[in-house]
Amino acid sequence: MPSVVGAIVKGIELLAIAFVTAGPVVKSLLTVAGLFVLDFATRKLLQRDIGTSPSTRDVMVRGTTEPRKILYGQDAVSGPIVYINAGGTDNKELAMVVALTGHECDSVVSVMLDNDEILAADIDWPSSGGLVTAGKYTDVARLRTHLGTDGQAVDGYINTLFSTDWTTNHRLRGICYIACVFELVDGSEDVWEGGPPSNIRVLLKGKNDVYDPRLDASPGANPDNATYQAWTDNPALCLADYLTDTKNGAGWAHSKIDYDMVDAAADVCDELVSIPPSSPATTQKRYTCNGVLFTSDNHRENISKLLSSMAGRITYRQGKWRIQAGDWDAPDVSDTLDENDLRGPLQVQPKVPANDRYNTVRGRYIDPDRSYQLSEFLEVTNATYVSRDNGETLYRDIELPMTNDEYMAQRIAMLVLDQSDQMAKVIAPCNYRAVRFAVGQTITVDVDDFTWSAKTFRVMGWRFGETEGVDLILREDNSTVYADPLVGDYGVRTAAGDIVFPDSGVPAPSSLSCSGEPGGNLLTWTNPTPAGTWNFVEVYASTDDQWANAVWVGNSISGEFFHRLGPNELRYYWVRAVNQYGQLSIRDPDSDTSTCSATAEESKTTIGLTDPTFDKTDATASPDDETYWDLSVTAGASADFTNNGGENNSNAVNLSCPDADEQAWLFTTDRVVISGSGTFQIRLRYRINSWQAAGNGNKPSIYVGGRYYADLAAAGSDTGTTLMTRLTTEDLQGIAGLRPARGTMRTSISRGKTW
Repeated sequence: MPSVVGAIVKGIELLAIAFVTAGPVVKSLLTVAGLFVLDFATRKLLQRDIGTSPSTRDVMVRGTTEPRKILYGQDAVSGPIVYINAGGTDNKELAMVVALTGHECDSVVSVMLDNDEILAADIDWPSSGGLVTAGKYTDVARLRTHLGTDGQAVDGYINTLFSTDWTTNHRLRGICYIACVFELVDGSEDVWEGGPPSNIRVLLKGKNDVYDPRLDASPGANPDNATYQAWTDNPALCLADYLTDTKNGAGWAHSKIDYDMVDAAADVCDELVSIPPSSPATTQKRYTCNGVLFTSDNHRENISKLLSSMAGRITYRQGKWRIQAGDWDAPDVSDTLDENDLRGPLQVQPKVPANDRYNTVRGRYIDPDRSYQLSEFLEVTNATYVSRDNGETLYRDIELPMTNDEYMAQRIAMLVLDQSDQMAKVIAPCNYRAVRFAVGQTITVDVDDFTWSAKTFRVMGWRFGETEGVDLILREDNSTVYADPLVGDYGVRTAAGDIVFPDSGVPAPSSLSCSGEPGGNLLTWTNPTPAGTWNFVEVYASTDDQWANAVWVGNSISGEFFHRLGPNELRYYWVRAVNQYGQLSIRDPDSDTSTCSATAEESKTTIGLTDPTFDKTDATASPDDETYWDLSVTAGASADFTNNGGENNSNAVNLSCPDADEQAWLFTTDRVVISGSGTFQIRLRYRINSWQAAGNGNKPSIYVGGRYYADLAAAGSDTGTTLMTRLTTEDLQGIAGLRPARGTMRTSISRGKTW
């Protein structure tokens, strides 16, 4: 037996693609040596821009060589104007005929004239000839849709207006189209002030003759029987229909389709998966197909678009097309490749080269909420993969032109992302025993030299060896890749316009605690881990416990936040982390109803005073005599004590004296700026014009803002330590011009509480 430990090679190409582009005309090109798998998750296909330009999909055009459209599922479409003319009395009726698809459609959902959507229920057809009965175009527009049956008759209203131009032979059989008539009547001037609509679109349910083998007696028994045909948005069924459509598709015979595999793939697509919100429980089909193909595009491009809607793959083997949806295909017990199958050493690429790696997937899908335009879905990332790539975000861009749901788009992106972590790629030189393995099949590999025991791979292709045997081209695969995401794995756009990224994207803060403090509420929490996966924590507050009423109040990186409030103000709180890309973690509490609340207390600040330096007892003391106290202030952040401007200044604090001939003021002498932390001496000065000696009269009293605080003690008898004990934060601002930073500063006043 040959050694199985081969070269560790870089950048080996594992995909042998020999996909045909012209249907049966080139069937002979598919030889045994050209067996391959066309896989949506293959990088080269994903990087190609397979999106549909809105200028051709749903914009009305004038042209003589426009391609026909094929509509699967439901989408908004427009097309070429095939006829336009004015007629009726005084030419007050403008008629336009717009071709929509090149096949029969199922039904009309609505018609959109520029930005005005008219529901099918608001079009009176056929009793009033398609007259609009509600909205802007009431009684002034006729919208007459024809679904494209092979036996459809001429549009009678257009034929009556223009019998010479539009005869009974102008039936447009096999073409779905809309005939519009815009009427200028009395009172309609405002409607037509800007002219007729510049764009006419129709929201259609498309192809309605798609065969479903699950309804038949056996898969593939009666594919042309209309009993088993209907409208569908199932991607596997739509792909099989395109392959066998002899009018607009690839034109293969039904005998060339493995309908047993179509049956299984269709079931995979129709399975229900859970999506947000979790309450009430919400589900949707795993994969659907809703979009437009063009007959001018080659079959490879159109099949790639259909595959994109189910993250699927297609292979051609033993004369049949084999369709698979994006799901785990468990290997059979007999599907094991071991050393007895090898004729030479394995060539192994254990890791994807750095320049081919990605850890974040972003892209576009058809968004019904944005008028069926291509829009970006919320990107999908994996923090573990980002760490694997040394913290660098590496992007992969994909296009999903046949997907019209954001959760479905994210689900496909997650599958693509997880497949990227299955890095091992192998070329296995085998003997002829390996011809039993099919392209696209999942197999297990047992090779002792690599310690591989039942390691799963998918066969991506095979080719004849140069002299003997076959070479299998394998890619690592795993069942975990195909697991349906949990509800919390999806990014969510809220009704308020917020974006909440999935739980796995940004780690969340935890253990939020709230307590009422003088002057506000103090919040503390445990910061997220690991560091580097978040930038800061946002704080939201509400006057009730409902997230819908919450407003942002600040950010923090320290694990705490002080929310300045007035006395007795109640607030409920949430916190969440934000990373460098603006992605958000879940909230703490992780609920729209907060359980964390606190009520602010009234701020009480004790000012520490030294003993007064003024010790006069003479009642005839000079009016210029002054008394000083030193005010000790401990600052934990920047603060600014501004000069009050001296006595009689409006910023000074009045000292109310009981005798009319006495006046006093308390004011700062100098401007002092405090930054950082420490104890600083701020001198406040007390001045009186005359003084009552101890025991010889009433003592002056201190009032701030009309509120009484204390009496001044007689000279020499007051230690000064309890002189002012009830000053609030606002009062101190009035005295000293203190201006703390909003919501984040915590400054201690000697022996006082924090604020």
